[in-house]
Formats: sequence, C-alpha cells, structure tokens
Amino acid sequence: MNDNRIIGELLKKIHSFYPIGLPLLQHEYEGFRNLKEILHKKQIAAGNNEPAEWFTFAGETEKDWAGYEVINFAGKPFPCYELSIILFNGTNNGLSVTGTLTVTLSLLVKHYTVYVYDEYNYTLGENSSFVPGHGYLYSGMKYHLNIADKIQRIKERIEKYFPEHTFIDFKYLFTQKILGGYSYSGGYEDVGKNVIYDYLFSTSMLGKVYSVAD
Repeated sequence: MNDNRIIGELLKKIHSFYPIGLPLLQHEYEGFRNLKEILHKKQIAAGNNEPAEWFTFAGETEKDWAGYEVINFAGKPFPCYELSIILFNGTNNGLSVTGTLTVTLSLLVKHYTVYVYDEYNYTLGENSSFVPGHGYLYSGMKYHLNIADKIQRIKERIEKYFPEHTFIDFKYLFTQKILGGYSYSGGYEDVGKNVIYDYLFSTSMLGKVYSVAD
C-alpha cells in the first residue's frame, strides 16, 4: 500500500468519528458519540483488568524489560491501549533528558505503533524551566540498536494477542496534520493543531514540541 493510500484510509477513519470542517457539531455527531462510548467501555473494562490480552501483554513486556520503569496507561481516557518504558533519564548542567519507548494500540483503527521519544528540558533553577521542552521522535530500532531485539519481541507479542492489528510507522501518524477539527480531549481553541495520532490513538503527546527524525 502506498503512502497516499495509507493516509487516505486513516483520514476516512477520522471522518467516521469526527465532523472535520464542522467542529462545533462534534458533540452532536453520531461518530463522536460512538467514540465516547468506546472510551467509556474501555475505562470500565480497565478497572477489571480487562481485556485480559492487553494486561497479559503488559505483564510479559514488564518481565522482558526488567530493570526499566514500565507504565501501563490502560485506565487513561484515550481511544487506545498505551504502554511506556522509560529507557533513560538524567540531568547535566540544567539540561534534563528522558528517553521513552511507547507502544500504542488503537481502538479506532486496526493498527498499533512503536516509537522512541527523547525529550529535552532546560532548567534555570529549582522552580524554573523552559516549558514545553523539545523532543525528537525516532523509530527506536535505528537509534537504539541495543534494544532492537526487545522491540521486535514487543511487536510479535502484540500481533500474538491482537492478530487483527497491524503495525503502522509512527511517521504517518505524526507528520500529517488534519485541519478543521479537534481531538476527543481538546476544545474548539485546538482546531487545526492535531496530527493523526491525536485523533485515532492518544493525546499523550498533545502540547509537546517535537521533531520527527529520519
């Protein structure tokens, strides 16, 4: 499937849940009401450690990444299941750097993605810093080769427990902006500021300043 076709399929899904071009009608839009119902059911299920497939995946991944901080965001009000692994963090002369590997499985499209986000923040003093900081999105495989095997196991495990989902490169999700709408957690003031990831996956990156690296 070529790039334009992939983007086109994702755009169709966005239109099925959001009234792009008529954002003031969002809460009256049938597709958006369906999205809110998906979120509601997801949060109830997460309170009961369901679906079992996701919690089994998260548990196995945590064992595979022993020694790292692994955070399961199953209960967050995102239309996805999301898990983050803190790869490193540290501060030197006021510059703090945190590297995070994130796995996101959408509940709105049959795709999942994996990416590494390196975030930089400069702190002037104990209570003063430049916010937001700046970050870089990488594939993870290319820039952190020492974890390539672990990333591959994550992908294999996802496709074992969620065989209907296929991998999609994060670049499709973070480089295309959709105009005339706002994401499920935004407001009218956010119209025109959202990438595909914000609509169909998670708003955990919303408001962060980042560049997408090759």
